[in-house]
Amino acid sequence: MKKLKLSTKPYLLILVLLIIGYFNLDYLRAFARENLPYNVKIYIKTKFFGKKYLDEINYFKLSNYNQKILPETEFLNLKIKKIEVQKLKLSKQAHYNPLINKDLKKKFFITIYNDKIILIDSAGTIIQLDDIKNLQEESIKNNIKELNTKDIKDAHIIDNNLFISYSFPNAKNCDYFRIAKADLKQRELNFEIFFDSKECNKNVIAGRMSEYALSNDKKGLLVTTGSDGTSIIKVAQKNESIYGKILFFNLSDKSYQIVSKGHRNPQGLTVIDDKILSTEHGPKGGDEINLIKIGSNYGWPVASYGEPYKYSVGSEYKFKKNHYKNNFEEPIFSFVPSIGISQLIHIPDNFSTLWSENFFISSLNARSLFRVKFDKNFTKLIFKEKIIIGERIRDITYFEKFNTFLVALEDSGSIGFISMDQ
Repeated sequence: MKKLKLSTKPYLLILVLLIIGYFNLDYLRAFARENLPYNVKIYIKTKFFGKKYLDEINYFKLSNYNQKILPETEFLNLKIKKIEVQKLKLSKQAHYNPLINKDLKKKFFITIYNDKIILIDSAGTIIQLDDIKNLQEESIKNNIKELNTKDIKDAHIIDNNLFISYSFPNAKNCDYFRIAKADLKQRELNFEIFFDSKECNKNVIAGRMSEYALSNDKKGLLVTTGSDGTSIIKVAQKNESIYGKILFFNLSDKSYQIVSKGHRNPQGLTVIDDKILSTEHGPKGGDEINLIKIGSNYGWPVASYGEPYKYSVGSEYKFKKNHYKNNFEEPIFSFVPSIGISQLIHIPDNFSTLWSENFFISSLNARSLFRVKFDKNFTKLIFKEKIIIGERIRDITYFEKFNTFLVALEDSGSIGFISMDQ
């Protein structure tokens, strides 16, 4: 009787491995890695994943020869600790390209108040974490359900007030954009309407917020709004619409004015000294980092370094590829291809003097942080370093008390704690 050759007849072995794997997957991996001949490993991987997929994986491994993996970065070692938050709810809204990923995520935002971590998810669940070491979750009572929110877009604290931006369903396939606020000194948060757009939009996106002083006597709130979709896209260029804009709201009288226009989906917003920085989702390709100048126009939907998702390779561009020549503001930098850009935040010197004047930019589809540095006038990007985290990052904030960055990881619904690995 002839002996069975592993190189030509691996079927029986595969069956045995599958049976072993059913009971102990870790043991199966270790056993296969140590005992299977190389050609059998390749055969199994090819059968399961396909040759094209394996060739792509091998190509990316070779081409990313100098990519650091945490805890390493280019000049520092970081550590990240991920802790799942049990009370977060799945988001029912599609905040990502459904052609790429149809899985529901846990979309949430992180704020710090009185050295406590406050989380709010897209459904309006508000959670307080009292102790950074054991992270006991406490639900904060609130009246968000009475607001009939469809999707929370952001949360931001100014003084003792918690602001939320959200979409409000008006009719079928049509929503309003709203902002509400609640006094954090109260045990139960009672949100009241701060702003109601009264302007219907089939695709309410963006909604990022940041504190800003337009002048000495005008302390207020910056808010981003988006303009995407066939029925709403052109309003980004119209002053009579709030959509596709960055708006400034006066906290005293609730009045607002347009700071800038021509925006598609600005998902990140931060203020450094008197400079306003924004990150913006492009279409297919063309995510942007912008220095926001009051009264300026950023080109959407006329100019973009991206193209529609249904773009046919080699066809004519739909969007103009030069902002300046068309009287628009050029982005500081544009990611081509896109990274699914989200929030950006300044890295303080006390985190590391080696990263002085640096920023973190978070991403969704790239599942990474990007450490970047701008020139002194924020007109160009000097460098960027990709730091792979492995999950979609919706939000990032700095916890000064613990010299730690907190990131909202929406694949697992976890908080990531990023600190120096000393």
